[in-house]
Amino acid sequence: MPQAESAPKHPQTPGTASSDARRQAAELTALEASIVNTLQGDFPLTHRPFDVAGQRLDLSGEQLRSTIASLLERKVLTRFGPLFQIERMGGQFVLAALQVPEERYDEVTAQVNAFDAVAHNYRREHALNMWFVLATSTPAGMQQAIADIEQATGLPVHAFPKLEEYFVGMRFTVGGEQPVGVVAPADALEAGNARNAPGTAIQGVADKLDAIRADDGAGAQSDASAPPDSGVAVPTLHDEDWPLIRACQAGLALDTDTPYATLASQLGWTEDRVLQRLQELLDAGIIRRIGVVPNHYAIGYRFNAMGVFDVDDAAIARLGPQVGALDFVTHCYRRPRDLPLWPYNLFAMCHGSSREAVLQQIAQVRALLGTDCRGHDALFSTRILKKSGLRV
Repeated sequence: MPQAESAPKHPQTPGTASSDARRQAAELTALEASIVNTLQGDFPLTHRPFDVAGQRLDLSGEQLRSTIASLLERKVLTRFGPLFQIERMGGQFVLAALQVPEERYDEVTAQVNAFDAVAHNYRREHALNMWFVLATSTPAGMQQAIADIEQATGLPVHAFPKLEEYFVGMRFTVGGEQPVGVVAPADALEAGNARNAPGTAIQGVADKLDAIRADDGAGAQSDASAPPDSGVAVPTLHDEDWPLIRACQAGLALDTDTPYATLASQLGWTEDRVLQRLQELLDAGIIRRIGVVPNHYAIGYRFNAMGVFDVDDAAIARLGPQVGALDFVTHCYRRPRDLPLWPYNLFAMCHGSSREAVLQQIAQVRALLGTDCRGHDALFSTRILKKSGLRV
């Protein structure tokens, strides 16, 4: 039987002190909080979408537009618009890491962030101290992106492609106290408490497992893509889709009541054609959702850690879905080990209002895994280095 183990202790990195100020929750009005809570998905596909979305909040379209713009400017939101699932487009996501010498950290950050393939980049507490997500429209593009980063930085890239996906889904609620790994429609969050909405929130591990199993792998509820071995057909993209994707991947226009008409004008399409194709891409899971993307630090989730676990290969297929079903887990994957530096094969993202709360969550995961777990660690993020989303 394995000996009891605790997570390795990592010295807090120099980025930690400066990041404490960045993690302070923003001062939000009740109206701003309601917008963040309710518009993380289901933004309307219609001629005047701000007017329609604003009706739920007793706002005019112009008031909603200006408030979203203010939240973006104040970095309460990181993006507003469609979120694309690259794997449903025939591309690939890969989590990757570098071990960056401290004296070169700023230099390497700039080098890595310069690549369009880098969607997210975080500093984390570990010898592997830079973790980024690569997104490319083809698997060949992924290999090229990794080679280019190694050439630019002179450092080896440790790549951790997804082997199995157990859960991906999140809804952040202003205040930072509600579980975020939930499966619920946006309307359930209007009161700011999805888990108390009868018939819509996930009430415990068993219910979340049922919801995960019921999802077809491409649904908007879970933000989950179809894993390669799921048997779910990947939708067909047409040549005309790529200009549309590129035109809106950075977000929707906020200087007009008719952002889809603006897209149509840029593409030389009719507005009806834009609306129809966006709906088709949403139905196919190529667009995961359309809405606002909160900066979780700014709305109260001041700490997050990537919990990583060395799980017996014979048990991980059984235990992975159970970890993904925990209400505080937003992402749960099986990824390859990279020995001897990296013995871990199960990854689970946890968010909370305090470091202690996140450590308690990771301890709960560790207890669930029992003797099938030989070791674990908690990699807290100390700084957001880049968060731009997909660029193709």
